[in-house]
Amino acid sequence: MNRRLKRLELLKNKSDSDIKIKEIRSLLDRKDYVKANELINEILDESPKDDQAMALSSFVSAKFGYVDFAIESLLKAIDVNPFNEYALTLLARIYAEKQDYDNAKKYYLKANKINNGNVDVYKGMANVCLSLKKDDEAYEFARAAVVHVPNNAEAHYVFADVLRQKGLLDDAGLHYEKAVELDSGSRSAMLGCAITAFSKGNFKQSVELYRKIPDYKDEPRILWNYSLALLACGEFKEGYSIYKYGFPCKTRAPNRMMSMKKPEWKGESLKGKTLLIWREQGVGDELLFSYFYKEVIRGAGKVIIECEKRLVSLFKKTFKDAEVRAQSCSVEEIKKDGDVVYKELMEDYDYHIPAMQIPGVLYDCPQQIPFNKGFLNIDENLKQKWKQRLSNLKGLKVGIMWRSGNVKRARGLEYAVVEDLKKTFSVKDVSFVNLMYSECEEEKQYIKENYGAILHEWEDLNLKDDFEDVFALIDGLDLVVSPGTTVINMAGLINKPAILFGRMYSWTFYGQKQSPIVPSIKVVLKNKWNDDNIKLDEDIANMIEKFKQEKKL
Repeated sequence: MNRRLKRLELLKNKSDSDIKIKEIRSLLDRKDYVKANELINEILDESPKDDQAMALSSFVSAKFGYVDFAIESLLKAIDVNPFNEYALTLLARIYAEKQDYDNAKKYYLKANKINNGNVDVYKGMANVCLSLKKDDEAYEFARAAVVHVPNNAEAHYVFADVLRQKGLLDDAGLHYEKAVELDSGSRSAMLGCAITAFSKGNFKQSVELYRKIPDYKDEPRILWNYSLALLACGEFKEGYSIYKYGFPCKTRAPNRMMSMKKPEWKGESLKGKTLLIWREQGVGDELLFSYFYKEVIRGAGKVIIECEKRLVSLFKKTFKDAEVRAQSCSVEEIKKDGDVVYKELMEDYDYHIPAMQIPGVLYDCPQQIPFNKGFLNIDENLKQKWKQRLSNLKGLKVGIMWRSGNVKRARGLEYAVVEDLKKTFSVKDVSFVNLMYSECEEEKQYIKENYGAILHEWEDLNLKDDFEDVFALIDGLDLVVSPGTTVINMAGLINKPAILFGRMYSWTFYGQKQSPIVPSIKVVLKNKWNDDNIKLDEDIANMIEKFKQEKKL
């Protein structure tokens, strides 16, 4: 009888524990971590080795920042029960967040052996592989999720994400759509559909898809991407009204914006006031949007321009009525826990504005933007120096790039590889000038050996840092060919004829085929969304030939 009572008591305790575990999970879903922790502690007080409670306790610890303690607790839970799938998956995810990808992979694989239908495991493994730049492995794990759980929306979403990052946009779109079909309330899948449409250059379709996302106005990441789609369609006012959401989702410079103690300029009179313009993106975008500085300077009491230190000299010569200084601190300068921490900034201004926000304040629509007729003050002595050097080259003088130093997946889709540019480098009576500012020795050798073309360059020119010299060099060329890089912006800003190639028009064209900021640029679009550059090569070569004929060379 005593044994039977003891067994019933154990079953009752287990049943009570299961009920509490279910309630705890519900509390965690509602992010009520304090109440959840109280119930977890009740279970652990009665059963210190309850592996489910130990794992849930670790989840709460990690949420409150006690990551090392969470890892220790999870290892203990797994020691109690090596088949605790939740503990294994959570441990793997925490290791991945710490960028300890070897341990992340180890525990994801253990979880997968227990249950090959857990989508979270496939998602985690795919993300780990992407972080390790093992795209093919990421593809296989994401694909396995669809194979094992074909009617799971999250599985199709995970696979679509990997496909999109690999540049397989048509396939990605199909799986995002399948995810939405299986779960009509999946905002992530709907966002994926909208982003994919945008990446394919279908800007109007992208805008329509964003507007279908439920409660999209509550999510900064959605609003930020939506703003780019709107601007790419020329929807100026609405696009710039939500462009600010790039800060909270950390695509723009969030810590710098948060450090600002003075109000942001939104069109107030600047008579007798000082405005600070500060950079927030890479140097290519900074140069592009410097086109709008003179218009601001004309209406302000004083303007302070904070710029990348390599641009200080050029900007001082160009914007003589403004104070120009290097940015208060570099994004690489001070970091804490992976985030930028800005040191105390100078507060010698009344208003401030991020550089890329200026057009939204100055204009109501892109048609109001005056066409650039040249505004940068390039040193005449440098221009003469490069004109003389280039005079030794025969035929059409073409500056060329095929990629930048930023080879992240999303950017890589815009680029070409030298193996696919045979017709371009084989155009007769052309002297190619190297504008690549990243390492490319093997590629230059390939071009020479296979196409017989020599890329001219000068040892005393630093293409990455000597901006005034590079501007003067570009000024002396006949034509520039490049994907969306700093170099193509430089050419366009001084009205040098240029061929921009890529998979879509930049949103900075504001829905127009010709940009008012860089009107000398002509765009050549890739024929496909992946690595098929054969048609691209033909188009670039034909445009060079046509330009050569126009120049009668």
